[in-house]
Amino acid sequence: MPDNPNIADRPQASSASNARALNPSLIARTLTAAISQDIPTVTLGTAGAAPTISGGIPYHLRRLGAVYDTSGDPQIEIVGCPQGEGLVDATDTLRGDFLTNGASQARRWTPSPRIMYGGTQLEAGYRALGTTMSFMVYVDGLPVANAPFDFSTTAAARYWLNLTFPTARPREIRIEPQGDAGFRGFIVEPTRNVQRVKTRRPTISFFGDSLLGGANGITGFNTAAGIAARYLGFDNVNLSIGGSGVFGTAAMQTRIPTDVAGVQPDVLVYWANQNDRAGNTPAAIATQTEIDLLNIERVSPLSELFLIGSSNQSGDATDPNGETLDALLRDVARRMNVNFISVRDPYDQLATVPPFNQAEANIVGDVRSINGFVWRCIVAKAANVAFSRTNWRSTALMNGTGRVGTPTGDGNRDILIGATDNIHGLQEWHNLFGAFFAQRIYDALKAS
Repeated sequence: MPDNPNIADRPQASSASNARALNPSLIARTLTAAISQDIPTVTLGTAGAAPTISGGIPYHLRRLGAVYDTSGDPQIEIVGCPQGEGLVDATDTLRGDFLTNGASQARRWTPSPRIMYGGTQLEAGYRALGTTMSFMVYVDGLPVANAPFDFSTTAAARYWLNLTFPTARPREIRIEPQGDAGFRGFIVEPTRNVQRVKTRRPTISFFGDSLLGGANGITGFNTAAGIAARYLGFDNVNLSIGGSGVFGTAAMQTRIPTDVAGVQPDVLVYWANQNDRAGNTPAAIATQTEIDLLNIERVSPLSELFLIGSSNQSGDATDPNGETLDALLRDVARRMNVNFISVRDPYDQLATVPPFNQAEANIVGDVRSINGFVWRCIVAKAANVAFSRTNWRSTALMNGTGRVGTPTGDGNRDILIGATDNIHGLQEWHNLFGAFFAQRIYDALKAS
C-alpha cells in the first residue's frame, strides 16, 4: 500500500475482537493498490449489434424457474448475488433485485460475473437500463485500470462488451458494472470454454448510508467501500443505501433479514448513525445498534464484524453528542466482542492523554484532549494562553471546519467536503477513509 501521511507513523487502533477463527485466505494478501499487468482492450459494440467473435459459443446462466441460479451455476459465478435475488426480467436478462428499502435510490444487486477463461477474446452481453453503462474489469483479482470504463448507451438496447487480451492463458476475469445493467451471458472463442473459479475470494460488505454508498456523482468502485475492498483484495458487495439509519423508514434492522442474510459476507462493516444524529439520543442509537449487531450475528454467524463509531462529518467542531455516541458505541463493541473503529479518535488515545491545561506551556508534538478530540501541538504555546487552532491540530481522521470554496485553513476538511451539501465527501474523502478502513480491517484480521 502506498505511503499515506494520514496512516503512516501512527499508533495502530486496537481491535475489540480478534476472537473469531478466520480463514487464512482472508489475510493472505498484503494491502495493495496494484493494477493488473495483464490488461485487455475494452470496447463496447453498437446497440443491437451481433457478437464479433466468429463462430463464438454462448454461455448463459442456468435458470431456476423465475430466477437465475446465481449461487450454483457450474460455469459462471455472480459475485455477491444471493440465490433467488437474480431476477429474470422481461428481456430474459439477469437483473438484480432492489436492496430492501432501496427502490428510491435505485440500489440493486449488481450482476457481476466471474469466470476462468483461457482465450484472447471474450464478449459479455448486457442490456442497458439507462443512457450510460460503466464497468470495472478485474484480472486475477486486480483491476486493469484505476477508473471504470464508461460508455454512452441507449436505454433498453443490447450491447456486447468486448475484452481482447494480448495473449492466451488461463485467467480469472470479473466484470463489475458500476450501476444498473442486465447481464445476458458470454460469447467465447469456438475452441474455448468458460469455467467457474474454484477458489472463492473473500467478500466485504459495508452496511451503511450514503457516506459509504456514495453521493454527488461518486459511486461503486470510487466509494470508500470500493477503495477499501480493493486495498484488501476482497470482493466488494456494498450494502449501503442513501437515507439509511439506525431508525426511520430505511432502518438497518429491516434490511438485516434480507440483505445481510442473503450475502453473508466474510467481513461486514456497520456504520449508520449519520442520519440519526438529529432527533435521537446517543443512548438510543447505541442501544439499537447493539440489537442490530446481535441480529446480524444470528443471520450471518461467520461474518467478522466491524463497528464504526460516531460520524464526524462536521470535522472537529465541538460536538458533545458525537463524543458521547462514540464512547457508547465503543462500549457496545467491547460487550459484543466485535472490532471497533473510531474516525473521531482513530488511535484510541482519548481516554489516556491528559486534558488541555491553559496554564501549561506546550511544545510541538505535545498531545492533549479537549472538546472530545485529541489534539497535537503544531506551534509551541506559552503558559496561560487559551486553546487556539493556530497552536493545535486534531488527530480526527477528518479535521478542521472548512470545506471546498470556504476554507478555514485549520484541517483537511478544506479539501474533503464539497459545497454541494456540506456533508458528503468528495473523492479525496473516499480515498482517505477507504485507505484508513482497509488498514484497520487488515490489522484486525492479521492479529486474529
